[in-house]
Amino acid sequence: MLTYASTEKVIREVPITCADTTRAQFLRSYADTMRTVTLVERPAGRAIRIAFEDAYPSPARSTVVSIPIVKDDLDAAHAEVPADVHVATWRR
Repeated sequence: MLTYASTEKVIREVPITCADTTRAQFLRSYADTMRTVTLVERPAGRAIRIAFEDAYPSPARSTVVSIPIVKDDLDAAHAEVPADVHVATWRR
């Protein structure tokens, strides 16, 4: 779950899911996976990039999810994700 918030409130929550159960386990793992969240400036606008990388001694493997920010909100409909990874908009 990626939570996008201001100092006053939660703006949007985006669940990141995976159809492949083995890969889903890799994405959830805290012991075996390093996560990096980066704000990226690009010509089309800003985006949040989340990289999931296997930790040593596992073979190097990474999954990258990029979610654009449009009008100070996450645009899950235009997210760049691998084939078996899914994101969706969700509010509490």
